[in-house]
Amino acid sequence: MIKTVAAMLITFGFLLSSANLAVAKEDTRQIIATLTVQAAPYPLMTLTAESGGTVLFLPFSSVGILAKRLLAQVTVPQSSQDARTLVVYAIPASFCTAKWQGVLFSIRQKMRCHRLLAVYQMPVRQAEDRQITAVDSRKIYTLANGFTLSLHPLQTADGKTHVHTGLLRVSYRSFTIGLLLPTQMSPHPWPDDPDILILQPSIFPHARDQKLLDVLDPSARIVLDEGSAKNTDTGALIERLREHWGDVYRVTKRNPLVLTIDLHHLILPMSRSQIVHS
Repeated sequence: MIKTVAAMLITFGFLLSSANLAVAKEDTRQIIATLTVQAAPYPLMTLTAESGGTVLFLPFSSVGILAKRLLAQVTVPQSSQDARTLVVYAIPASFCTAKWQGVLFSIRQKMRCHRLLAVYQMPVRQAEDRQITAVDSRKIYTLANGFTLSLHPLQTADGKTHVHTGLLRVSYRSFTIGLLLPTQMSPHPWPDDPDILILQPSIFPHARDQKLLDVLDPSARIVLDEGSAKNTDTGALIERLREHWGDVYRVTKRNPLVLTIDLHHLILPMSRSQIVHS
């Protein structure tokens, strides 16, 4: 009798462990991308697909920091250069010069990216055969490993568009990430809302105007708080956004935020009890 019970327990344990292993494997197969948002040592967003393709989003404010450091402190993970794309955004039109384009190209080489796209605050004329591609709001860009990039004017609830407010979107399979930034463009149709919305008050102060955000309803909201003297009211902005949307992640210089995305738009970890991440 004892031997029979022991055998049953062993069999049950084996079946349970096998089921857990199968679930774990199934969960692993569901993961399609990882998003990392950091505020230190410089603001940077990294989106990596399960295939290894990577898109780096670098604000122009970080370019100055990297240029002063001569890229000595820039470290990137080992990966194929063919699968990495660098997107530098919020570039003033006055910096569309050969000198600054050379700086951007140096950063692209240091970060081992095969392609560089620049998002200017004002439209600029630039030949397509150059090493840096100026993003045009009338085009959709196909990046490495299935990513697509596009730029759209923000639309309001009454159907009008803010031609001075843009939403930079990167799409991959079943989800999209949107980054609000100041840029001037011509109006055109508004796409679906992004699943993840990123706000950086230092480059987009209009985020403090909640009316501009009423039309958006993303699944996750991330506020990049660089902790500079100009952003002393970021805490108040967080509170207003919490009242407006509910759950908001706040990324500070203390810790980066890592979100795991699966096929069903689930973002892990996602805890409503910990609305603000710091």
